[in-house]
Amino acid sequence: MRGPLNDIIVLDNTHVLAGPFAGRLLGELGAQVIKVEPPYGEMGRRLGYHWFASVNANKKFIAINLKDDEGKKILYELVKKSDVFLTNYKYSTVIKLGLSYEDLKKVNPKIIYLQLTGFGTEGPYKDVPAHDIILQSLSGMAYTNGFPDDPPIRCGPPVIDVVAGLCSALSIVAALYHREKSGEGQFIDIALYDAAIMLMIEHLAYYFMGYPERLGNANPMQTVYNIFKAKDGYVAVVTGEDAQWNALLKIMGREDLKADPRFKTLPERSKHRTIIDEIVESWTKNIFLKDAEKLMTSVDFPIAPVRHLESILNDPQVKERQMIVKLPHPVLNEVVTPGSCMKLSKTPGKVESPGYPIGYHTEEILKSLLGYEDDRIKALKEKGIIV
Repeated sequence: MRGPLNDIIVLDNTHVLAGPFAGRLLGELGAQVIKVEPPYGEMGRRLGYHWFASVNANKKFIAINLKDDEGKKILYELVKKSDVFLTNYKYSTVIKLGLSYEDLKKVNPKIIYLQLTGFGTEGPYKDVPAHDIILQSLSGMAYTNGFPDDPPIRCGPPVIDVVAGLCSALSIVAALYHREKSGEGQFIDIALYDAAIMLMIEHLAYYFMGYPERLGNANPMQTVYNIFKAKDGYVAVVTGEDAQWNALLKIMGREDLKADPRFKTLPERSKHRTIIDEIVESWTKNIFLKDAEKLMTSVDFPIAPVRHLESILNDPQVKERQMIVKLPHPVLNEVVTPGSCMKLSKTPGKVESPGYPIGYHTEEILKSLLGYEDDRIKALKEKGIIV
């Protein structure tokens, strides 16, 4: 079985990260995802072959010149056969190309159409260009990230794009369920900025509770909660509950601190965060990362080494959960990418193929879905309509 969405066809007319990631997730759940690109490829290809091949896993690839009427006709034929149309090009661009929801629902009234943009299809920012660092800055994410006396700093991973992609995939699954009951297609409007605001759910609560807005690695509601120096790197330590605090005191050989009234309860410990962090670091700076890794699986409080990316490739937990997969690729030979985190007991998500070269499946798709003959495909290639 391919997955719970094995009878769903998705046209993925997206570029860069958030949109392609949404398409990848639907592919992990078994949908037949057809990546529709211009003949020169989408912008994400310029970010690196391995990058593109990872982000665009579980898809087939067709290249069509949608600025040409004949190319647009091919897309409309594909829309008739499809369940979902996914795009993250500018709203004004899809309207200009005749690819808006209003255009495509005339072709297929049951189509589920997702428009993913920086700021949505309405509001004063709707035409503002969106990039990760812009969205992190506008949403307050960059301001709350970093240490109190340092400048704001962008969160490293592109969390806004990834969460917007997750919201997109979830919305499409919900729309498919609605269509199953009602027979209706619909328009879905997903904005990266909305996803960024949603990511601030905890920090907005902190703001209204009067906590500082930037604490580095600390947490205003928990102590211990920080990253500390070790002999050969850094370790993260957390003790939220009293039992965890007492377990840490035992490991550090500092059970004498149990009687200290400043450290009796979590609220009191949070008031004395600086003192506690100094005590903890006086212990961590004398241990190695391998010691922290051993403690991680043997003690009653959370502790972990701060790892380089390379180390996750050999992590036994990552291997057990099949969260790193290696896929054969016609150009790169092999692509290493995250596996699927959707571990359904009957229909688990799967990552089975990487992102392929431009137009890799064009002939296959035109023949299998639209019934095109070889001569017609050859003529379309000669005219530059397809690749």
